[in-house]
Amino acid sequence: MSESKKVIKTIEHPLEEFFEIESGSTEVEVFQREGEVLSSEGYDAKDEEIDNQFEEIYDSAMEGYDLLSEELHTVEGKFKARIGEVSVQHLNAALNAANAKAKLKESKDKLEAKRISGPSSVTTNNTLIVDDRSKLLEQLKKGMESDE
Repeated sequence: MSESKKVIKTIEHPLEEFFEIESGSTEVEVFQREGEVLSSEGYDAKDEEIDNQFEEIYDSAMEGYDLLSEELHTVEGKFKARIGEVSVQHLNAALNAANAKAKLKESKDKLEAKRISGPSSVTTNNTLIVDDRSKLLEQLKKGMESDE
């Protein structure tokens, strides 16, 4: 869906004032994801908006997971389990967004296939006859005699 890369970003840190460091000079590494949104002929503006929303949810969940997995190595031992749980929640959110996007694409593909193939010209008629064998043979025999 999208690729993750580390980017260095400058932020304002609360300790800059305490240590009398220039404000906004703290550099931190953050994960940045850029998702690709593919468009199709059958897509309209609403479809692209929904696709963008799913991609945004997926990207933010994966960014959160990336951040928490980095932090997992630096936190105190008693907090690791909780951070692990939260990172799994981020993965679940990303998975749900990916599944919703896949279902949307699947339904669009089905509609597109129906649109391309047009209405079906084949009609299937299932006729059920309930009768015993001897009566069927008599009817067939009468039908053959009437044809001659």
